[in-house]
Amino acid sequence: MSNTFKIGLIASTHLPKLGGMQIVNHLLAQKSIRESDLRFTIMSPVDGFKSKDYGYDFIKLRKLSYVTHRWYLEQIKWFSRYNGFNILHGSMLNMGGYLAMKASQELNKPCIVHSHGGDVQVEASIGYGATLQNHVKERIVKTINYSDKIIAVSSLNKNNIIELGANPDKVEIIHNPVLAKEISEVPFQDMRIKYKISPDEFVIMTLGRNHPVKRMKLLFKAIKKLKHLRIKCICIGPKGDYERLLNDYNIKEQVILTGMIPSVPKLQLELPNSELINTMKACDIFVSTSYVEAFSGAALEALACGIPIVVGKKHGVCDVIEENMNGYFFNDQISNPDNQLANLLESLYYKRSELNNRSLAIAKSVANLTVENSLHQLSGIYHSTV
Repeated sequence: MSNTFKIGLIASTHLPKLGGMQIVNHLLAQKSIRESDLRFTIMSPVDGFKSKDYGYDFIKLRKLSYVTHRWYLEQIKWFSRYNGFNILHGSMLNMGGYLAMKASQELNKPCIVHSHGGDVQVEASIGYGATLQNHVKERIVKTINYSDKIIAVSSLNKNNIIELGANPDKVEIIHNPVLAKEISEVPFQDMRIKYKISPDEFVIMTLGRNHPVKRMKLLFKAIKKLKHLRIKCICIGPKGDYERLLNDYNIKEQVILTGMIPSVPKLQLELPNSELINTMKACDIFVSTSYVEAFSGAALEALACGIPIVVGKKHGVCDVIEENMNGYFFNDQISNPDNQLANLLESLYYKRSELNNRSLAIAKSVANLTVENSLHQLSGIYHSTV
C-alpha cells in the first residue's frame, strides 16, 4: 500500500441513490479500490450513508450551529492530516470545491475542484443559476482562482468555467462515466407489457422532475401536436403536478407517468437499476427539453441502452453525439421550439425501424466512457499536480 495515492474527496452531500454528482463520486471511490492506485475517502455532512455497505472510506462532517462552515474546515484539516491525504478534491465549485480550496490553502496541499454543471450553468430567463447570486459567484470565482486544477464534465461545462475567468489550460474535461457493460448484461424484461404499450407504438422517454429548467411543457406541447400518430411518452420521475399539465394539454392518453423508478428505494444500491434500464429499453427515443444540462447521466444511460437521444444545443452530452447516428438536435432558441421538436419527432416516428437497427452502434458510441477510464484520467491529473 506504500504506493497508494490518497484523496480526500469533499462533497456537500453523498447519497448515491439520488444520482448525479453523488453517483459519480460513488463509482470513482468504489472502483478505485480494485482498479487503480487511488484511494478515496469521501467527506460529507450527509446523514444516512453507511460506508460499510459500499466498501470505501467515508467521514461524516459534523454540523455546529452558526459556525458550521468554519467547523467543516477544521474537521477537513484534521482528517487530512490524520489520514495523510496527498490531495484534496472538491465537488461543485460553490460547495465541496470551495471547502477543498480553503482547506488546501491552510494545509499547503494541492487542490483539484470538480464542476458538475449546476454550480456554473445559467439560464437567466427563468432565474436559474448559482452565479446569479453575487455571494455565490464570488465564492466560485475564488475557487477557480486558487485551485490547482479544475475538472469539467463537458466542453459546455468547460466554457462556462472559462467565462467566469478560469485559465483554459487549467481546466481538464473528464466526461462522467456510464456503466455500459453492466447495462448490456441486465436481464431483459418487457416493460411494454407492464405499461400496456402495443408493439407498434413509437415510445418517447423523458426523465426528471417538473422543474423550470427541465422545461417539460415544451415536450408536452410537441406531443399534443402528434396526437394523430401512434405515440406514447413515458415520463419517469416524481409525478408532482404532471397530472394537471396532462389535463391542460389534453394528452393523458399519450403520456404515462411512472413516478420514481424504483418506486421503493432498495436497501442496497442497485447499479444499474434493472427496472429503469428495462423501461428505457422499451422506448424508441430519449428526449430532454432542458434549457441546459452539463452532461446528463440519463441521456448517457439511454445511449448505453442503444436508444438515440434528442436534445437542445446547450447540452454537454453533445460531446458524444454523432448527429443523425446516435443523436439529434432541435433548435430550442427560436420563438416556437415546440413546432420544430414536433416535426423532428414525427420524422423519427417514420424511421423507427432504422433507429432500432442502429441500436448496437448507438450503445457502442459510449462504451469508452468507463469508470476505469475516468480513474486513469484523474490519476494523471493528480500525479501531475503534486
